[in-house]
Amino acid sequence: MLYIYLLALVQIFGCKEFNQSDVVIHERPKPVIVKNYFRSPVDHSFKIAGTFCELRPNHFHTGIDIKSSNGVQGDNIYAIADGYISRIGISPTGYGYALYITHKNGFTSVYGHLKSYSPEILKFALAEQERQERFDIQYYPDSTLIPVKKGQIIGYMGNSGSSNGAHLHFEIRETDSETPINPLLFGFNSQDSMKPGISYARIYDLDDEFNEYNAKNLMVKKRGNLFVPTLGDTITTLSPTIGLGINTRDGQEGNWNKNGVYSIKLFVNDSLTYYIKMDSVSFEKTRMINAHIDYPEQRLKRNYVHKCYSLPGNTLPIIQYQQLRGLISLNELERKKITFIVSDYNNNISEMTFFVKRKIGNPNFIKPLYNYIVPYNKATFIQDSGIHILFTDKTFFKNQFLTFSKKVNLNKSIYSAVYDIANPDIPVYNYYNCKILANGIPQHLKNKSFIASIEGGNQITNWGGTWEGEWLNAPVRTCGTFFIAVDTIPPSIVPLIFSKNLTKRSRIVFKIDDNILPAGQTPYLNYKAYINDKYIPMEYDLKTKTIDYVFPKGFQKGIYTFRLEVFDALNNTKVYSATFIK
Repeated sequence: MLYIYLLALVQIFGCKEFNQSDVVIHERPKPVIVKNYFRSPVDHSFKIAGTFCELRPNHFHTGIDIKSSNGVQGDNIYAIADGYISRIGISPTGYGYALYITHKNGFTSVYGHLKSYSPEILKFALAEQERQERFDIQYYPDSTLIPVKKGQIIGYMGNSGSSNGAHLHFEIRETDSETPINPLLFGFNSQDSMKPGISYARIYDLDDEFNEYNAKNLMVKKRGNLFVPTLGDTITTLSPTIGLGINTRDGQEGNWNKNGVYSIKLFVNDSLTYYIKMDSVSFEKTRMINAHIDYPEQRLKRNYVHKCYSLPGNTLPIIQYQQLRGLISLNELERKKITFIVSDYNNNISEMTFFVKRKIGNPNFIKPLYNYIVPYNKATFIQDSGIHILFTDKTFFKNQFLTFSKKVNLNKSIYSAVYDIANPDIPVYNYYNCKILANGIPQHLKNKSFIASIEGGNQITNWGGTWEGEWLNAPVRTCGTFFIAVDTIPPSIVPLIFSKNLTKRSRIVFKIDDNILPAGQTPYLNYKAYINDKYIPMEYDLKTKTIDYVFPKGFQKGIYTFRLEVFDALNNTKVYSATFIK
């Protein structure tokens, strides 16, 4: 028997979002933006490999990606104005080797995916790594410790962290709020006269709870300067309410990258109905991208569609204007003109035009089976005999009609029932709490257990967990299949460049890996390496799953001991020990 407890009284069907008056959202910070205060972070005229607020999995791109001058790592990176190093970040994921410079005008500049730092900055990073005895650090120097001048070399362009090619990830943030601002607003110039491309529009039939039906793509062709549907200019539907989306990318001369666009306007009968512009987005709201895009289309097909209507929980500041949330109403036999105008930052414009018409009759919307309703703006507690789920008031973007099922577990490596919590195609915004009752787990395995989910076929992911009696509790941020699993398998260590005789080697390299993927707040592999019991900072490249140490100049000849310890999130540890001659 499934019990649902709403923590506040909710009138789910009493509020119709369709009847709202025009909504204008103004949540962007209002910093004083002065053009030409900053110099370029590179010497060369730059090509952009990624635009501000470009669509990415689970987040907006919060900077611009500047390509290398020659396709390889090593370009000098410069401080864009006077200031001080306020943060040094090193991580195998994310920005990799990163620097943050706080400036006098209220902004902070960010430089990510660096190959390395300048020598005067590197010594502080190495000292902090040695102090913490770990590769990944976030170090916040005092404001007087590392001052920098405009035009000073601070590092070198690289490919560290979650990067797939030599480039600089460059951000400008408002210092107090840390809100990223589009760097191009500050006068940085990237020559471009190429118009954005449009691949297709997408139409959704909608019911009064924003549930989508019969979604279909309208593939396009060029007719003169316009994009139009390939199969006729009028699209028909039975639905009295529809929403529209568009798949569009921007290009640049001499640049093969397909980037995000700057603005999209939707007109209905030549009247502005929905308008987005990529000037600013906070880190708090970046995951709200999953309310803006067609989430299943991205998750299953890797296609990005800007939905030009907003769900009730979507308060993104990129929305400049929306009339009735961008929803389009149609009477029987009514025909409306639709126009998309898409622009890049240099005001190169593309336009798509077509018509939508409602046929006679009523749509037959059949909701999928569900056994509970979760309002998007109220905390909801769900309890079954072996699971407790607490959704917050910010877990979902709209009221969700969710399925829940429990399966008896026959797998001896699983220590609970198996629970299907809704459809994985439903986007989750904030974490919710999942607590599962253990079944038959030995006491000595409790510290090796975790809340698990299944990703990409049979891949198990680790969401972590803390024990409350016989219940394991963890924050999760997806829908899908959950259970309690155990991991006692230590990570693997494979020497790639290492031998007893290293007299002719300048570095050592090992591959490290684990059998379980981390998810949510669960950390990646960690490790410590020592030569003659002295810690050495081995560089971790998660893309290749390798750790690397370059012998410094002047490394003395002799016989040395080497010890490498690699441990996962559950403290399963693998040790590699050896001696070598250098």
